[in-house]
Amino acid sequence: MGVERSRRKPLHVLFEQVLCLGLCQGVPVGYSRGKRGGRILGFDTEPSGYEKTILSDLQGAWQCLRQEVADNPGFHGWDRALFHIDEAMSWESVRNLRAMQRSLLLVRNILQQADDLPEGAAECLQAVSELMDETLEALASGEI
Repeated sequence: MGVERSRRKPLHVLFEQVLCLGLCQGVPVGYSRGKRGGRILGFDTEPSGYEKTILSDLQGAWQCLRQEVADNPGFHGWDRALFHIDEAMSWESVRNLRAMQRSLLLVRNILQQADDLPEGAAECLQAVSELMDETLEALASGEI
């Protein structure tokens, strides 16, 4: 049922063999020869540049709002707002922007009820609201 543990080669030995095989055969490091026709198969590398989208702007606005609320605790509802901001920034909400929109509605209601809401938090909330609208429009039009 497979190779016994004592007969397996350590991972670092296998890596050195693959690296040497590639260098000895004139194949650039990070490539290996495929078994199909001897062609060189590569692997994906990390991209060096990223296309900025409305989603990255929306994420940044949520982060700013979270930071403002966390930096100015004590106003009415700040802890509940922080909880719902974290929910809006979760993977579940990022994958389902309608869920994020519902979280935004909750956060907006909580923050607007606070009499002593810091001005920075109010500005960040406005930015999140505007970007959420733009993001949903971009999604509806197929841009993202």
